[in-house]
Amino acid sequence: MMKLVCLVVAILCVLETVGQQIAQKPPPAIPPPDKTCCGGIYNGAAGGAPVHMPTNCQDIRELGGGRDGVYTIFPAFSDLCRPVRVFCDQSIQGGGWTVIQRRMDGRLNFNRDWASYRDGFGYNSGELWLGNEVIHAISAQARYELLVVLEDWQFTTVESHYRNFYVGSEATNYTLRVAGFTGGPAGDALSAHNGNQFSTYDRDNDRWAGNCAVEYTGAWWYSTCHNSNLNGQYLRGIVGAGQNAKGVVWFTFHGYGYSLKTSIMMIRPRF
Repeated sequence: MMKLVCLVVAILCVLETVGQQIAQKPPPAIPPPDKTCCGGIYNGAAGGAPVHMPTNCQDIRELGGGRDGVYTIFPAFSDLCRPVRVFCDQSIQGGGWTVIQRRMDGRLNFNRDWASYRDGFGYNSGELWLGNEVIHAISAQARYELLVVLEDWQFTTVESHYRNFYVGSEATNYTLRVAGFTGGPAGDALSAHNGNQFSTYDRDNDRWAGNCAVEYTGAWWYSTCHNSNLNGQYLRGIVGAGQNAKGVVWFTFHGYGYSLKTSIMMIRPRF
């Protein structure tokens, strides 16, 4: 009996010692953010279940965000991980659209430098350019499609739809890859810009001897120079000869001599 008591006491002492050693150990460190976080999965604390984060407005819709509005997404950046506030259009053509550009009232100056277009400017509920770095990060995650919505000063609204849309990294000067025009009454004024690098007045990457961004007072994927110029001057309707092609232009909808009232560019993963 005495031997049994001693054995129990010995076991309890061992357990107490082990418990003290475990208690003295620091808690496991939370792993730093990594590319899985940036791709929409955050590992959380050690041993925890992964948490899936929305990487675009289609994810937002599937998570219950079925109304138009501003939401937070977590796109995959190559060298950082941060949330991005975006406007999601959940109404048009089934929703899931992330708005990357909007002109609507002329309150913002779009004749800006390279850094401004790289980082983005404006307001998610108003005029904006989401930023080439963010547009690249979103469009690099999967195959994306593009919808362009235009409105003239007679309040006629038209669309153009492209099955493939991608913007390269800054190392490529944010080269545009767009293809698969599927129609729409606005016509195709963007396919001619496929393969072009982005240009601003202080970074001339076009194929013209001059500087298209300076000549047409905007920033775009200019060639020699443009069929569309949605970041041009915010003019009103029919323009004079001195302002020809310098407005918010989509050549296949009213031509070069007309500046549009509204333009919206939005992207979503292809279904």
